[in-house]
Amino acid sequence: RLLLDRVTQFDPDWTPSQAELLECAKLCFDVDGIPLAICMIASELRRNSIADLQTRLRSNASQGRRKNPVEITFERSYGLLHPDEQLLMSALAMFGGGTSLTILEGILGGSISKDVADVVEDLDRASWVIYREGRIGLLNSIRQFVRMKIPIEEYARLRQLQLTQFAESVMPSWSRGKFDCEPDTVLLEVEQGN
Repeated sequence: RLLLDRVTQFDPDWTPSQAELLECAKLCFDVDGIPLAICMIASELRRNSIADLQTRLRSNASQGRRKNPVEITFERSYGLLHPDEQLLMSALAMFGGGTSLTILEGILGGSISKDVADVVEDLDRASWVIYREGRIGLLNSIRQFVRMKIPIEEYARLRQLQLTQFAESVMPSWSRGKFDCEPDTVLLEVEQGN
């Protein structure tokens, strides 16, 4: 039922056939009925047919070692994201307590093809990110997963961009003497535990 509710949120006119309902039930079974996974699958059904999604999910599952259902769900769903969405999530994974859209836009610069705010909204609707009261964040389990996916060179680049963006956002306060320590050692700790 959760899958159907989420799909109709994206497409209110969607009326599945009996065969499609059976295939939707199989998709839910494939992810062990985990609600987060079901929500992610629902968001993917906006872009893919049920058959295409099943093929991609099952081919992803046939690769690699035995993983727990949550890890499999993250792997499958993350693999289906657009590269812009993956890059945004990588940048967002640098922030333990989330960040603002302005900081995220500064980090990503022109490195994604879509508007950062649009990508954030898409990921929020797909239950990948939490976008509330001007802050964008990831659940800790998703954040840890995404951080493991980032190559070391990209991680270092994103971390430097994070430091630069954050420093630029607080430098006016720092230059007025509001901080009594070095920005490169504590600035990332100031904003929401980052």
